[in-house]
Amino acid sequence: MIHEIAEVGVKPVVVSVGGGGLFCGLLEGLHQVGRTDAPASAHRKGGGILLLTLFGNCPRFLWEIPFQRRELMRRTIVVLGILLLAASFALAAGPKSYQVTGPILEVKDDVIVVQKGNEKWEIARDKDTKVTGDLKVGSKATIYYTMKAAEIEVKEVTKKEKPAKQAPKKP
Repeated sequence: MIHEIAEVGVKPVVVSVGGGGLFCGLLEGLHQVGRTDAPASAHRKGGGILLLTLFGNCPRFLWEIPFQRRELMRRTIVVLGILLLAASFALAAGPKSYQVTGPILEVKDDVIVVQKGNEKWEIARDKDTKVTGDLKVGSKATIYYTMKAAEIEVKEVTKKEKPAKQAPKKP
C-alpha cells in the first residue's frame, strides 16, 4: 500500500483505524519512501480523529511538530485535564448539608434538642460529632447536619381507579 501511495502521489492519506498501530506503520512507511510531505489522517469508527491529526500534517514524532502547534496541543491537553478534574470533584460531592440554630433544650450523649420557632428539633449525635464550646441547656447553638437514611422500604404502587364521569347537571 505504501509503495502505491508513493507511485501515484496520493495527497492526503486517510486511514480507518481501531487504535494507533496501523497509523504508526503508515507514517513509518511514508517516511521510508520519502513521502513526509503527505498529510495523513487517521479516523476511528464513529468519526473520532487521533489527536495529532487535529494539528495539520501528522508528523512522525512529537518533536517534529512545530513549536507553536506543540504549545497549542500541550495547552489543549492541560485544559482538558483541568476540566476532567473539576468535573470529578463536582460529581463526587457528598450529600447536602443543613443547619439549625436555636436555644438548647436538652443534651444527652446521643441526642441534642434545640428550639427553632415553635418546633423542637431532635438531632442525633455520636462520639465523632465535633463540639465547639460548652454544650449546656439554655445556650444558643448552631447545629450543622446532613440527612442520612437509616432504612428504606419500597412499596408497590397500586393503580387507582378513575372516578366515573358524571353527567353535566341541568340548571
